Amino acid sequence: MNMSKISDEHLKIIDIFNQVQNTSSCHQKCLLNLTKIYKEDPARFFIHFTDILTTLLVQDYKTKNDYVSRTLDFLSSFLTNDDNTDLLVKTVEFFLSVHDIVDENARFRSCQFINVLFNHMVGGEITEELCDAVQEAMLERLKDGKAEIRLQAVTALYRLQNPSDLNDPIINSYILHMSSDSNSKVRKECIERVAPRKDVIPYIIERTKDVDVQVRISAFSKLAKLVKFMKIGDRQNVIKYGFRDPSDSVKDFVSKKMITGWLSIYKDNILELLKAVRLDADENDINESMVTINYILSSLFRTQTQKELLSILPLGENRVIDFENLNWETSTYWRFFAGKLRENTEYENLLNEILPELVEFVVYIKKFCMWVSQKSETLNMLEVNYILREMFEITLGYDISDVASCKALNELIQILLLEIKWISEDTIKQIIKNLDQSIPDAAKQIQFVCDVISQLLSPPPTEEEIAKNKNKQFKIAELKLKQHILTEEQKECIRKEDFIKAAAIKTDIQNVQQLMNHLEAADLEDENNETKTYDAKSLVKCLDIIMALLLSPKIVKFSKELRSLKDDVIQDLLIHPIELIKIKALKCYSLCSILDSGTAETGIHIFSARVLSYHAGDECDIETLITSINTVGDLIVLFGSKLVVAPEDQGLTDSMNEQQLEIFAGGSSLTNIIQALVDLMDDEIPKVQEAAGYALCNLIMSRRIHSSTLFSRMILKWCSPVSDAVETVRLKQLIGCVLEKFPSLPEADTVIEKAFIQTIKVLLEAPDDSPLSDVDINKVMKCMLELSYSSQNDNAHNSLAIALCQELIDKSKSPASLYFSKALLFLRLSPEDKNLIDHLLKLCDTIRDKIVNKQILNNIIKFTTRLLSLSDQNNSLVKTDKEILKEKKSIEN
Repeated sequence: MNMSKISDEHLKIIDIFNQVQNTSSCHQKCLLNLTKIYKEDPARFFIHFTDILTTLLVQDYKTKNDYVSRTLDFLSSFLTNDDNTDLLVKTVEFFLSVHDIVDENARFRSCQFINVLFNHMVGGEITEELCDAVQEAMLERLKDGKAEIRLQAVTALYRLQNPSDLNDPIINSYILHMSSDSNSKVRKECIERVAPRKDVIPYIIERTKDVDVQVRISAFSKLAKLVKFMKIGDRQNVIKYGFRDPSDSVKDFVSKKMITGWLSIYKDNILELLKAVRLDADENDINESMVTINYILSSLFRTQTQKELLSILPLGENRVIDFENLNWETSTYWRFFAGKLRENTEYENLLNEILPELVEFVVYIKKFCMWVSQKSETLNMLEVNYILREMFEITLGYDISDVASCKALNELIQILLLEIKWISEDTIKQIIKNLDQSIPDAAKQIQFVCDVISQLLSPPPTEEEIAKNKNKQFKIAELKLKQHILTEEQKECIRKEDFIKAAAIKTDIQNVQQLMNHLEAADLEDENNETKTYDAKSLVKCLDIIMALLLSPKIVKFSKELRSLKDDVIQDLLIHPIELIKIKALKCYSLCSILDSGTAETGIHIFSARVLSYHAGDECDIETLITSINTVGDLIVLFGSKLVVAPEDQGLTDSMNEQQLEIFAGGSSLTNIIQALVDLMDDEIPKVQEAAGYALCNLIMSRRIHSSTLFSRMILKWCSPVSDAVETVRLKQLIGCVLEKFPSLPEADTVIEKAFIQTIKVLLEAPDDSPLSDVDINKVMKCMLELSYSSQNDNAHNSLAIALCQELIDKSKSPASLYFSKALLFLRLSPEDKNLIDHLLKLCDTIRDKIVNKQILNNIIKFTTRLLSLSDQNNSLVKTDKEILKEKKSIEN
C-alpha cells in the first residue's frame, strides 16, 4: 500500500467535506462519493475520517459557524445510512471519548454531534450498550460548567428518556436543571424536552414563576397540552399565575395560546372547560374557582364572536334558563355574558335577547327559590346558593329607576330573607347589596332591614295561640263589663245611702279587678317569654343580615336603629351557648365598633381579651381569634388615642402620662396587645400568623406604632427560612410590601437605625436549631442599609455610622463587631458635613486602640481611608468657594 494512494484518498475525503461545508445542495451527491470511498477500505477510511473529525472538534463554539452546522448535518446523514452501521458505532465512540477533555470546544462539539446525529435517526440504529454510553456521557455533561455545553447535552438526551421508569435518570436530571440551573436557556430547554409525566407536572408549574420571562412562557406552553393530566387546583393556579404575571408577553401568551389550547382539548366546549377548573367543596373553593373562571371568560370573550358566545347559553323563549339547566357553569356564563354586554351600549339589543325585564326576572328568581325549596333534599345547596348569588349579581346591573321595578325587587328581597331557610351567609350579603340600588337612602335601608329582623325574631302567632289569646281577651272583656255594672250598682247604693251594700259591692269590684290584673299579667309574661325563645336558625339568619347591612358602603353613621340592634340583639348573643351564633355576634359587634367610637371603647376589651387569653395559653376558637385580632388592629388604626382615657390628675409627670397613654379605657395594655400580636406571628396555625402580621403591618403603616424592636421582628420574620413555606408565603409577601413602603414614613430612618443593630445581634445569637441560624447575615445587613438610605432623610447613614462606631467601642469583643465594621464600608456619608467626618475619625482612632481582630481592624482602616478621602473633598470644596469669593471681590474692585 503506497503513501501516494493514501494521500489521494485523504485528499478526496477532504475535498468532499470542503464541498459539503459550503453548501447543502451537494450533500446527496457527496454522500454517494463518500460511501464509495468508505466501501473500498473501511479501516483505512476511518483513519482519514478521524483526522477530519478532530479538526471539527476544535472549532470555536462561541461564534455561530454555519460551516460546522452543514458539516455535522452531512456527517449525520452519512453515518445513519444502513450500510454504515459499523462506522456509526466507531464514530460515536470516538466523540464520546473526548466528551470530558479540558478543551471546552471539544466537549461542546461532542455533545452537538450526538444531538444532530439523533435528529437524523429514524429508528434504533445503535445498540443498547452504545445508548447507555451516550446517556452516561451526556448526563455527565449536564454537570458541565459551561451553559452552552449543558444546553447541547439536554437536547442530546431528549430521545433517551424512559417515561415508564419512575427513576429514569434523564427525567430526574431534567427536573433538577429546570428547577435550579443558573442559566435560563438550560431551564427553558429542560422544560421543553422533559417527558410530560404526571409527577413532572408540579415542577413545570413551579417554573411558571421563574424569574425569566421566556422560561415562564415555555412552562405555560408545555402546560397548554397537559390540562387533562393536571389536578383541578393546579389548573386554577396556572391560570392565576398567568393572568397575574407582571410581563405583558406572558399574559398575552396565556390568554391567546394556552387558554385556546385548553379549549381545543375540551372540543371547543366552553362550559366543559369551566367545569374542568371548578372546585366546590366549600365557599372558599367556590370563590377561588370563580376568580379562575372570570380570567378564562375574559380571555375567551376577546377571541370568540358574539354569535358563538350567544349559542352557548341554553335560553328558552322567555329569555331565561330552565331550572333543570341551571348549574355552576351556565349561571356563571350567563352573569358574565350579561356583564360584558352591559359594558358597551352598542350591545343593548343583544342584552335584551339574553335577559327579560327586571319585573319578569324577579318573578323567575322567586319561582326558582320555590322550586328549590320543594327539591332541597335532592339538590346541592352550595350550588343552589351560588346560582342565586349569580342571579342577584345580574339584578345589580338593571336600571331600577322606575317604581314598579324597585318595588318588585324589594318585595323579592323581603320574601327571601323572611321565608327562605336555606340561603347562606354569602347569598344574604349579595341580596343585601341590591338594597344599595333599590333603597339608596341609608336611613331607609336600615329601617327596611330592621323591619325584616323584627319579623324574623317575632314570628306571627300560631292558630292555637290566636285562639288562646281570643279566649283570654274575651274573659277580660267580660270582667270589665261586670266591673262596670258593679260600679253603677255601687253608685246607686251610695245615692240611696245604703252604705253596707255599697261596701259589699266594693269588695266584689276589687275581686274582679284582681282577676283582670292576673289575666293581663299572664298575657304580659307570655309576651316576654315569646321574645326570648328564638330558634337558632332565625338568630343565625338575623346576624347574617345585620352583618351584611353593616358591611354596606352606604352605612357610615351609627344610627339609633343600629344602636338598638347592637343593644337588643347582638350584645346578648355574645354569650350564647351555640358557638356559631357567638362567632357571628362577635363579627357584628366588631363592625359596630368600627362604625362607632363609643362601642369601640368597650369592644377593644372584648376583642383584646380573647387575643391575650390565647397568647397566655388558653384555648380559643380559631375563627373567633382571627376576628378578634383583625378587630383589635383595625380599632387601634381607626381610633388610636380616642380609645384612651385622659389622666384625671393633671399634675402627673410626663413619664406617668406616657404610661397612662399605654392603657386603654378599661385597662387593656397596648404594650401587651402588641407583644401578643408579635408572638402570634410565630403561631403554629398559618391563618393566625397571617392575621397577626396583617394587624401589625397596618399599625406600622398608619404610624400608630413607632418601634425599632417591632420593626426588627418584622425583618427577622421576613428573612426566616420558615416563612418560605407555602402556608406562610402570603405573610412574607405582606411584610415585604411594608418593608418596601416603610422608608417613606417620617420616622423611618431612626427606627431602621435602631432595628439594624438589634437585628444583627439576634441573628448572631440564634441557636443552631433555630431557623434564623441559616439566614445570610450579610444579605440582611445590606438590605437594611438600603432601606435606611431610601428613607426621606438623605443623611440617614450619618447617625447610623456614629451608632455603629459607638457599638464597636462599647462592645469591642462582641461577635457582632465584625458585621458592624463591614457595615461601615457600605454607608453613604455626606462629604460636606466636616464635623461628622472629624468625629468619626476620632471614633475610629478609639476603635483601633480597642480592637485586636485583624479583619475588623482592616475594615476600620478602609473606613478611615474613605473618611480621609471625604475630608479632602470637603477641603477642596471649601478652597474652591474661597477662590470664587476672591474672584468676585477682584471683579467688583
